[in-house]
Amino acid sequence: MITVDKFCLQCNGPIIGRSKLAKYCSLSCSKKAHKKRVKEGTVNDITISEIKKGIKTKMCHYCKEIKSVKGFYVYQRKARNGKSYTSICKECFKKRKKDRALNEITSRRVYYKECVNCGSLNTTTGKTREVSQKCRACNESITTLSIRTCKLCNGTYDRSVYNGYCSLICSSEGKEITKVLNRDRRRALERKARTAKRVVRSKVFNRDKWRCQICGIKTIKEPLKDNSAEIDHIQPLSKGGPHTYSNVQTLCRSCNNYKRAKYKGQTKLHI
Repeated sequence: MITVDKFCLQCNGPIIGRSKLAKYCSLSCSKKAHKKRVKEGTVNDITISEIKKGIKTKMCHYCKEIKSVKGFYVYQRKARNGKSYTSICKECFKKRKKDRALNEITSRRVYYKECVNCGSLNTTTGKTREVSQKCRACNESITTLSIRTCKLCNGTYDRSVYNGYCSLICSSEGKEITKVLNRDRRRALERKARTAKRVVRSKVFNRDKWRCQICGIKTIKEPLKDNSAEIDHIQPLSKGGPHTYSNVQTLCRSCNNYKRAKYKGQTKLHI
């Protein structure tokens, strides 16, 4: 025995051998129902004048409303009788896309672990609950705590958010120093230097013990004075000298102005 769950809305006959979304038992019943709607003026998004002109219509399988063909997407391939359209209209297609995305997010189970070093959450989805042992943010192990050294003050720290620095003060000072180093390196290349590396001025002054390598006087930090500390290149940059620690020395302002682009003065300490 064949069980019938649905009946035709036009002739009240059983719907057999058609899809679950079908409302009518045959094509003739669907045409008759459409003509009734046109007479009553209850056709959705379509005026009676447009139907009389011969504009094609189609029923959306999602909202079950009859709309004009303009509200449907067109396939790239062409059918024999003309254009082939999608079974769902444009509005319902967007709604279904959003509903599917929301269902995927709600049905998905998320497992996560907190990194011991940087504190970021490493998540995984799906059937497996295993999280990778390496952190995606800091690229270190999640479980073991790694002790690092600060780039500026060489102090140790366990966890940091300041990209290699132990505190906010060190990170702000470090950023200013890197700006100055990049500026000096760029200017050295503009002055036709053979090679240019990052040279920290404070390291050069501490290496030479804050003394001028020509006259030997004690230099100071204050700028624009005769005994203020300045960096000088032993082999000038204009003559192909490199911008490195081996080619740099401490001079006072007066000796640096006197020397200019000449070979004079040599570093006394080995590097």
